[in-house]
Amino acid sequence: MDEPERILFSCDPGKATGTALWDITGINGGEDANLLWTKQVGEGPEFFAFLDELFDQYAHNEKYQFEVVCENFIITTQTAKLGAGPWSLKYIGVLEYLCWKFGVMYTLQQPMQKDFAPDERLKALGLNPTDGVQGGHTRDAIRHGVIYLVLKHKWRPEGLLDVD
Repeated sequence: MDEPERILFSCDPGKATGTALWDITGINGGEDANLLWTKQVGEGPEFFAFLDELFDQYAHNEKYQFEVVCENFIITTQTAKLGAGPWSLKYIGVLEYLCWKFGVMYTLQQPMQKDFAPDERLKALGLNPTDGVQGGHTRDAIRHGVIYLVLKHKWRPEGLLDVD
Protein backbone atom coordinates (compact mmCIF):
# COMPACT_ATOMS: atom_id res chain seq x y z
CA MET A 1 0.00 0.00 0.00
CA ASP A 2 1.22 3.51 -0.81
CA GLU A 3 2.12 5.92 1.95
CA PRO A 4 -0.83 8.12 2.91
CA GLU A 5 -0.97 11.75 1.88
CA ARG A 6 -0.34 13.94 4.91
CA ILE A 7 -2.91 16.67 5.41
CA LEU A 8 -2.84 19.44 8.03
CA PHE A 9 -5.92 21.41 9.00
CA SER A 10 -5.22 24.65 10.86
CA CYS A 11 -7.86 26.89 12.39
CA ASP A 12 -8.53 30.05 14.32
CA PRO A 13 -11.90 29.39 16.01
CA GLY A 14 -14.45 32.07 16.80
CA LYS A 15 -17.73 33.55 15.67
CA ALA A 16 -16.05 33.66 12.25
CA THR A 17 -13.56 30.77 12.09
CA GLY A 18 -10.55 31.00 9.83
CA THR A 19 -9.43 27.69 8.37
CA ALA A 20 -6.61 26.47 6.16
CA LEU A 21 -5.82 23.09 4.64
CA TRP A 22 -2.27 22.03 3.81
CA ASP A 23 -0.69 19.14 1.94
CA ILE A 24 2.41 18.30 3.99
CA THR A 25 3.17 14.95 2.37
CA GLY A 26 6.80 15.64 1.44
CA ILE A 27 7.68 18.11 4.19
CA ASN A 28 10.06 15.81 6.06
CA GLY A 29 11.82 14.97 2.80
CA GLY A 30 12.69 18.62 2.25
CA GLU A 31 9.68 19.59 0.13
CA ASP A 32 7.59 22.65 0.87
CA ALA A 33 4.21 22.46 2.51
CA ASN A 34 1.47 23.29 0.04
CA LEU A 35 -1.41 25.50 1.17
CA LEU A 36 -4.42 23.95 -0.59
CA TRP A 37 -7.12 26.41 0.47
CA THR A 38 -8.35 28.85 3.08
CA LYS A 39 -11.91 29.49 4.11
CA GLN A 40 -13.79 31.53 6.64
CA VAL A 41 -16.60 29.50 8.22
CA GLY A 42 -19.63 30.91 10.00
CA GLU A 43 -20.93 29.97 13.40
CA GLY A 44 -22.95 27.08 14.79
CA PRO A 45 -24.51 24.74 12.22
CA GLU A 46 -22.31 26.08 9.41
CA PHE A 47 -19.15 25.27 11.39
CA PHE A 48 -20.45 21.85 12.48
CA ALA A 49 -21.41 20.89 8.90
CA PHE A 50 -18.01 22.09 7.68
CA LEU A 51 -16.20 19.90 10.24
CA ASP A 52 -18.44 16.95 9.39
CA GLU A 53 -17.44 17.18 5.71
CA LEU A 54 -13.78 17.76 6.54
CA PHE A 55 -13.54 14.74 8.84
CA ASP A 56 -15.56 12.57 6.43
CA GLN A 57 -13.09 13.38 3.67
CA TYR A 58 -9.81 13.14 5.60
CA ALA A 59 -10.18 11.39 8.96
CA HIS A 60 -12.24 8.46 7.66
CA ASN A 61 -10.01 7.75 4.69
CA GLU A 62 -6.90 5.55 4.85
CA LYS A 63 -5.53 7.54 1.91
CA TYR A 64 -4.74 10.39 4.35
CA GLN A 65 -2.80 10.95 7.53
CA PHE A 66 -4.71 13.86 9.03
CA GLU A 67 -3.38 16.33 11.61
CA VAL A 68 -5.09 19.31 13.26
CA VAL A 69 -3.71 22.46 14.86
CA CYS A 70 -6.00 25.00 16.49
CA GLU A 71 -5.59 28.25 18.38
CA ASN A 72 -6.50 27.84 22.03
CA PHE A 73 -8.86 30.26 23.72
CA ILE A 74 -8.31 31.18 27.32
CA ILE A 75 -10.76 33.29 29.29
CA THR A 76 -8.88 36.13 30.94
CA THR A 77 -10.00 39.29 32.69
CA GLN A 78 -9.52 41.11 29.38
CA THR A 79 -11.62 38.68 27.32
CA ALA A 80 -14.32 38.77 30.01
CA LYS A 81 -14.38 42.59 29.79
CA LEU A 82 -14.79 42.37 26.03
CA GLY A 83 -17.82 40.13 26.48
CA ALA A 84 -16.36 37.49 24.18
CA GLY A 85 -18.92 34.82 23.44
CA PRO A 86 -18.38 31.12 24.05
CA TRP A 87 -17.93 30.31 20.33
CA SER A 88 -14.22 29.59 20.46
CA LEU A 89 -14.49 27.29 23.48
CA LYS A 90 -17.42 25.40 21.95
CA TYR A 91 -15.69 24.95 18.60
CA ILE A 92 -12.44 23.85 20.20
CA GLY A 93 -14.39 21.27 22.19
CA VAL A 94 -16.13 19.90 19.11
CA LEU A 95 -12.85 19.77 17.20
CA GLU A 96 -11.07 18.08 20.09
CA TYR A 97 -13.85 15.50 20.36
CA LEU A 98 -13.70 14.67 16.64
CA CYS A 99 -9.93 14.31 16.79
CA TRP A 100 -10.25 11.97 19.76
CA LYS A 101 -13.04 9.97 18.10
CA PHE A 102 -11.08 9.41 14.88
CA GLY A 103 -7.56 9.18 16.34
CA VAL A 104 -6.37 12.39 14.69
CA MET A 105 -3.23 14.12 16.01
CA TYR A 106 -4.44 17.35 17.65
CA THR A 107 -2.42 20.33 18.87
CA LEU A 108 -3.52 23.55 20.58
CA GLN A 109 -1.37 26.66 20.23
CA GLN A 110 -1.39 29.82 22.29
CA PRO A 111 -2.60 33.02 20.62
CA MET A 112 0.70 34.77 21.34
CA GLN A 113 2.55 32.24 19.18
CA LYS A 114 1.09 34.00 16.13
CA ASP A 115 3.68 36.75 16.68
CA PHE A 116 6.21 34.44 15.00
CA ALA A 117 4.31 34.72 11.70
CA PRO A 118 3.46 38.40 11.13
CA ASP A 119 2.02 39.54 7.81
CA GLU A 120 5.51 40.35 6.51
CA ARG A 121 6.67 36.77 7.10
CA LEU A 122 3.53 35.35 5.47
CA LYS A 123 4.15 37.60 2.46
CA ALA A 124 7.79 36.42 2.27
CA LEU A 125 6.48 32.85 2.21
CA GLY A 126 3.82 33.67 -0.38
CA LEU A 127 1.07 32.81 2.13
CA ASN A 128 -0.83 36.05 2.63
CA PRO A 129 -4.43 35.85 1.43
CA THR A 130 -5.94 39.18 0.54
CA ASP A 131 -9.45 37.95 -0.07
CA GLY A 132 -11.36 40.70 1.70
CA VAL A 133 -13.52 39.40 4.52
CA GLN A 134 -11.42 36.26 4.95
CA GLY A 135 -8.19 38.20 5.44
CA GLY A 136 -7.71 38.35 9.22
CA HIS A 137 -9.24 35.08 10.29
CA THR A 138 -7.77 32.97 7.52
CA ARG A 139 -4.37 34.64 7.95
CA ASP A 140 -4.47 33.58 11.61
CA ALA A 141 -5.26 30.00 10.56
CA ILE A 142 -2.29 30.15 8.18
CA ARG A 143 -0.08 31.56 10.98
CA HIS A 144 -0.95 28.58 13.19
CA GLY A 145 -0.19 26.22 10.31
CA VAL A 146 3.22 27.82 9.72
CA ILE A 147 4.11 27.69 13.42
CA TYR A 148 3.02 24.07 13.72
CA LEU A 149 5.02 23.06 10.65
CA VAL A 150 8.14 24.85 11.92
CA LEU A 151 7.90 23.43 15.45
CA LYS A 152 6.53 19.94 14.78
CA HIS A 153 7.95 19.12 11.37
CA LYS A 154 11.08 21.34 11.32
CA TRP A 155 9.86 23.06 8.14
CA ARG A 156 12.39 25.59 6.88
CA PRO A 157 11.07 27.09 3.64
CA GLU A 158 12.94 29.76 1.72
CA GLY A 159 11.89 33.16 3.05
CA LEU A 160 11.03 31.94 6.55
CA LEU A 161 13.76 33.96 8.25
CA ASP A 162 13.97 36.82 5.73
CA VAL A 163 11.89 39.05 8.04
CA ASP A 164 13.12 40.56 11.30
